Amino acid sequence: MFGSKLVGIFIKLHNFGFGCLERHSLLLLFSITILRINFIVLKDLKICSIKIFKDMSEEEFDEIKYIKLLEELDAIFPNCPFSISCINDIKQLDETFTEKKDIIIKDDRANEFNYYYSNLNKNELAQYTNYLVIKQKNDVPITLRQILTEMSHSTHYNNSIIMKDDHNFLEGFDKMTDIEYISCFGS
Repeated sequence: MFGSKLVGIFIKLHNFGFGCLERHSLLLLFSITILRINFIVLKDLKICSIKIFKDMSEEEFDEIKYIKLLEELDAIFPNCPFSISCINDIKQLDETFTEKKDIIIKDDRANEFNYYYSNLNKNELAQYTNYLVIKQKNDVPITLRQILTEMSHSTHYNNSIIMKDDHNFLEGFDKMTDIEYISCFGS
């Protein structure tokens, strides 16, 4: 009657309690129908986060292309402490992000409105807010590849407290000023 919708689920798995499995992720597809749900059952795996792509038609969601993109991102950023969900094509990594010589990437997930940090007071929260300065190298414009590389090597993003935040899917950046951007993380 209503037909079926294709839904992608992006799942990161715990590897024997040592954190997310080296940023390797698993993509599952399943059809949801009104009276029946077909899905893949995963046994003996601990899920640490899930991202759902809602109500996509099969034309909008090319499973093979998406899996290839994830594999390429894992190869380029093998130990990235967050999931990169802000691009649709690997070519976007090398496009100019800005012509500015220096920019600031702010991570303000640690705030009183985020349930993960609800047991911390404002002084404690402040230590988990981060300002990462990205500088042009050799007068080459800053690219998303450079930003993601510097973020993935930053001690802030590799902090065990930050890594356990459920909001670990980098979905993009909000431009606040000519040089300041806020990293937008979803769950």
